[in-house]
Amino acid sequence: TNNTAALVTDIGNDVIYGCSLGPILKWLEACLDRLAARTDRLVITRLPIDTISTFPAWKIRLLVSLFFPNSRFKQTDALPKARELDQRLTEYANPASRPASTRPARLRASETRKARFLSLEST
Repeated sequence: TNNTAALVTDIGNDVIYGCSLGPILKWLEACLDRLAARTDRLVITRLPIDTISTFPAWKIRLLVSLFFPNSRFKQTDALPKARELDQRLTEYANPASRPASTRPARLRASETRKARFLSLEST
């Protein structure tokens, strides 16, 4: 083993730009599958759903206008998409939730809730 690792982060940005969930999930799964085949450890940062859910609407509008000025962001659309995306990330990392033929064979999953990341490691 080469003791390689990959970190996948900033996954939810496309949601803020109004992209549909289907293409995001396809891109993400293709990327994660390729990385999983070439690394000993794959760490995926989860979306900060709990934090974002507590923000008042004005704060979200301010942050989006500062960091994503060309976004067509609508909070009512984006938050459910972000929740679903985070759920799908969790399912991807959980071997029991995927058919054996579609999951990275070399990796096993563990979740650290405090750090809000999913970790897939060589078995």
